[in-house]
Amino acid sequence: LLLAAPSLPPQNGRVSPGNEGALTTPGYSFPSRIYVPRDYRPGRRLPLILFMHGAGGKPTTWPWRQATKGEGFFIVGLSYAAVPEGGARGIRSDKKTVLAMVDFIAKVTAQVDETYGIDKKHVFLTGLSMGGWGVNFYGFTRAAKGRYRGYCIIAAGVARRGSLDLSVTKGLPVLLINGEKDPNLRAANTGKPLLEGAGALVTQVILPGQGHVPGIDALAPPLREWLLGIMKKDREERGLAALRWEFARIEGTPPRGGDRKAALARYLGGQTFLKNARKDRPILLFFFTTHEGKKGKPSSRARYSVTAEEKAFSYPKALGVPAASRFFSCFKIDLTRSTKKKNPLLNREEAPLVILLGPDRGVAAILHRSRIQDAPLLAEMKKLLTPDQLKTLEEKVARNRPLLDELKVLLKKAASLRKALARMEGKDTPSVRRNRAVKEKALKNLEERISAIRKKLGED
Repeated sequence: LLLAAPSLPPQNGRVSPGNEGALTTPGYSFPSRIYVPRDYRPGRRLPLILFMHGAGGKPTTWPWRQATKGEGFFIVGLSYAAVPEGGARGIRSDKKTVLAMVDFIAKVTAQVDETYGIDKKHVFLTGLSMGGWGVNFYGFTRAAKGRYRGYCIIAAGVARRGSLDLSVTKGLPVLLINGEKDPNLRAANTGKPLLEGAGALVTQVILPGQGHVPGIDALAPPLREWLLGIMKKDREERGLAALRWEFARIEGTPPRGGDRKAALARYLGGQTFLKNARKDRPILLFFFTTHEGKKGKPSSRARYSVTAEEKAFSYPKALGVPAASRFFSCFKIDLTRSTKKKNPLLNREEAPLVILLGPDRGVAAILHRSRIQDAPLLAEMKKLLTPDQLKTLEEKVARNRPLLDELKVLLKKAASLRKALARMEGKDTPSVRRNRAVKEKALKNLEERISAIRKKLGED
C-alpha cells in the first residue's frame, strides 16, 4: 500500500508534489484536503479527482491516492462546506443546498486550477457512502451538467429522493462499486438500469466478501482500472502524444521595446529551466493556453492550441517533428494566466506559439498558429541539425511511415467500433449481446495493435 502522504503546510498557497495539505476555499468555514501527485511539475496540467467522504468522516484523499499510486492525478477530499453544519448531521438534497454545493465544488475546482493548473476535460466526481449519495445530488443535476468526465459511486447507489436529472450522465462513464455484504448494494443494483436507460456507460463492480466500506486492497484495483481505462480511451481517440515533454514556467519581467526577437532571446535566456537544459542541444518551446471564454467554453486560442498540438506533436498527424524532436530539448509552457498587460512578449493571446532556439540559445525561428504543423515546423527544425542527425532523421521517417499509415486506419476503425458499442448501451437482447461481444473482441484486438505500434514508435 502507498504510505500516507506527509501533511505539510502549503508554501505560497501550494502543496509540494507528493504531499497533502489543507485546501481552504475563501468564503467557506470547512476546509477540504488536497494531494498533489509526485509527478506534478509547474505547467503540467493533470486530471482532478473530487472525493466526498462518508458520514462521520472528514475530508480525505483515501482511497484514490492509493488507487492512483500517488501519481498522475490531483485528488481533493471535499468538505461539505455548503451544507449546514458542514454535513455533520447528514447529506441534504433540497434545491437550495444542491445549488450551494454545486457552486462550492465549482469554486474548489477553479481554485485548484488557478493554483496548479488542471486538465479541465478530466474532472471526476466521486464519493463513498454519504458521499456516494452526494454524487447523486450534486452531480446528477442540471446545474452541474458538463462539468465532469465521469462519476464514481462507492458504497451507495442511485438515490430515490431529490431532484435528480440522470440525463446529465448520457455518454459518460459511471462506476458503481459495492461490497458483496453492503446494505446499499440493492440500491446500486436497482439504480444501474436507470442510469443505463439515461445513456450512462455504467460499470458495476461487486467486491466478494466485502462489507459497507471495502478494504483498500479490494477497492483500489477496480478504481484504478476504471480511471485509467477512461484516460487511455481518450488519449487514443484524440491522437497519441509523440513528444517527450518537459514542463516549464516562465518567470520574471520581460523587457519592453526594441526588436522582438532580440527581446525574446534576452528574456528566455534568463529562464532557470533553460539555464539547466543541455548545452549541446537546440530547444523547442511550445506555448499553449487553456483559457476559457464565455459560458466556460474554451477560447479560440485554447482551441487553436489543441489543434496545433494534434497537427505538430501527435501521432498519426505528425511524423517528421516527432522524429526530429529526439535531437531537441522540448519544453511545454502554459500561458493561460499570462495576459498582455502582465507580459507583452509571451501571453495567452500569442498562443499557440513555437519558438526554436539554437544551441547558442539564440532565437532561430518563431512559428505562429498556421505554421505549427508537421511540415513547416520540421523544415525549421532541420536547420538546427547536423548532417549526421539529418541522415538519422530521414531513416527514422522512412521506417515509421508505414506504421503511421497503419495507425490512421486502426484509429478510425476503433472510433467506429466505440460509437457502435455506445449505441448498444442500455439494450439487452440476445442478438445485441452477441453483437456486442463480437465488437468488444474486435475493439480489444485493435487496441492491442494500436498499443504495439505506439510502443514501437516510442522506442524509435
